[in-house]
Amino acid sequence: MSIEMKLDTNALSSLIEADPTFRASIQQSVLTNIANRYLKVANTDINKAIESAISIAKKEVTKEFGSYTNGYSSSFQLHTGIADDIKRKVSEKAAIEASTLIANAIDAAVIERMVGIEAKIEAKVAAAMIRYTDQAVQDSVKSKIIAALAQIKF
Repeated sequence: MSIEMKLDTNALSSLIEADPTFRASIQQSVLTNIANRYLKVANTDINKAIESAISIAKKEVTKEFGSYTNGYSSSFQLHTGIADDIKRKVSEKAAIEASTLIANAIDAAVIERMVGIEAKIEAKVAAAMIRYTDQAVQDSVKSKIIAALAQIKF
């Protein structure tokens, strides 16, 4: 049930002057009615446009990539070539990822082993340098002692 009231300009002016909030209330009411009327139409149009776009996209995807099969439940069946292409691309990507993971694991293991080996190599090189230095010093001292003894006359 709605109430309809017809006011002329003078009557409306009198109501607005008597209660300043009445003007804001009328403006809000008018705007709400206009918005509801046009938003319902716009919302319906938007929904129709979305449904149409979804329908068109579904037809294009179906035409391009596969078809729907009906049985106990509806399912989407990819065209053979597309399914094979997807399998090939997934296999290639998986192989690349697996190779990368294996290479990284090998690199990490080599680096870990090299750290231990590097310390052993450094220790062996240092020990060899000490031995060679000691041997060189001993040989030098020995040759000097022999030369000094050779100069002594008994």
